[in-house]
Amino acid sequence: MISLGIDIGGTGCKCVAFRDTGEQIAMSYREYPTKPGEVNLNALALRESVFFVISDCVKKLDDAKQVAAITVSSFGESFVPVDRGGQPLSDIILYFANTESGEFSRLIESVGVEKFMRITCVLPDASYSLAKMLYTLRTAPRPVWKFLFVASYLCFCLSGETVADYSLACRSILFDVRKLCWSDELTSACGIDPETLQEGKTEVLEMLLEDTIRHLRYRFLGRETKKIRNMGTFRTLKFACQIGTSEGYSFTDGTEFTVWISDDKNLIPLYIESPVRIGSVQAYISGYHGLKYPLSSKIK
Repeated sequence: MISLGIDIGGTGCKCVAFRDTGEQIAMSYREYPTKPGEVNLNALALRESVFFVISDCVKKLDDAKQVAAITVSSFGESFVPVDRGGQPLSDIILYFANTESGEFSRLIESVGVEKFMRITCVLPDASYSLAKMLYTLRTAPRPVWKFLFVASYLCFCLSGETVADYSLACRSILFDVRKLCWSDELTSACGIDPETLQEGKTEVLEMLLEDTIRHLRYRFLGRETKKIRNMGTFRTLKFACQIGTSEGYSFTDGTEFTVWISDDKNLIPLYIESPVRIGSVQAYISGYHGLKYPLSSKIK
């Protein structure tokens, strides 16, 4: 197996190929076509440079079919605002750019430094993504569909999915690090639509199904109040899940479904919905007993 690692720097990017033993077997580097003195980075130029180093690196491999994964690392606070067609709305404001503004200062004063720190565990500062997002909303020529962190933007260009790693989401100072979701309180105070932010990162776990180890890919979608038939209304954690094919890690034709679990220490599956060719199939909990913890997620 071969993995490609993409490293996004301030002046150029590189792609390095590794075997699963850790041996480096190929590398490609390219500087961005930016002019001297330019502070921001053109998103399309970044994409073109990254695609070039991936292609160039793969050409140096004896067997390109062994490439099984691509990973991306980049500076955390910068992002690419894109429209609904996935086209960049502006250049990338790099992490060291000064985006202080009266709007940002008034927001911090209104919400309170302590509340920001309690939710995000970060001291609010204009160097983080939020100040840049507020500036972008004022200056973008078209409505922002998604704010994609740089690594997320490149993953979007490669896969079409809009997901964010928790470590990147934390750099926005809009992410609730305890609940592992975007803070409704902060996004509401900032006037930022949570739909413009990326979904949570995808994880994979192994499970035993009919004497076969299968891989389950899941993604946290957020918290939701859910009414369960004959059981009441619950605070839930909502996940999008997909079971891999029996051959291994491939999820291209795996079964997709959504699951809601109780938002308490019990983490009980309460409701499952899976699409079929026409409509969907639902399953819901009909009873419980012997719980280790109080069912504090039940509202009524």
